[in-house]
Amino acid sequence: MTFNLNAYADGLARMRSRVWRGKVVEMNGQWLEAEGLVCDVGERCEVRLSKGPPLHGEVIGFRQDRVLVMLFDSSVALRYGDEIIALGDSSDLFVGSGLLGRTIDPQGNPIDRLGHISHESIISMTPPVPTPYDRLPITNSVATGIRAIDGMLTLGQGQRVGIFGGSGVGKSTLIGMLTQFSSADVVIVALVGERGREVLDFIEGTLGPGG
Repeated sequence: MTFNLNAYADGLARMRSRVWRGKVVEMNGQWLEAEGLVCDVGERCEVRLSKGPPLHGEVIGFRQDRVLVMLFDSSVALRYGDEIIALGDSSDLFVGSGLLGRTIDPQGNPIDRLGHISHESIISMTPPVPTPYDRLPITNSVATGIRAIDGMLTLGQGQRVGIFGGSGVGKSTLIGMLTQFSSADVVIVALVGERGREVLDFIEGTLGPGG
């Protein structure tokens, strides 16, 4: 396990010295309402259950005197009145070269059974929006390794592109090809809304060992 003192100190500096506690008063699917918390939007929370390990979530808003929290974990064991704690820090991500080739969950925890991930620094999941003068113009092209795209639909660095199509027409296969053959130094693939059983199939089947 690699320990980075600077990253640890940075994490401590983001934490509050006082911990605010409240209780769960309402739940609807993956989000809940709590009373008694003093917290910020984007702050992480921990729900201490009567039975089982604690749940984790993030503050997403307020409703009168209640705090709205979106849970990261399953809420099966949650009960009315369970204690909820505002942890005093936002959803940050530990980053570094140790992430290369790894699979993580939305909180940055490894789920590929390959052990701990070393990191060099911490970045915020909600960075400030850059001003128009901070955005670089799109002047350089990106080689995707797919001749039809490079020849007819050339992409530029910093460009956003949407891929739309019905089920079974090859969207995942195309994304896998872009991942493997792109000229980019690092490719990040985020599977949002995919069924759990499709994740491993995409990693091992579509991407393969090279991906």
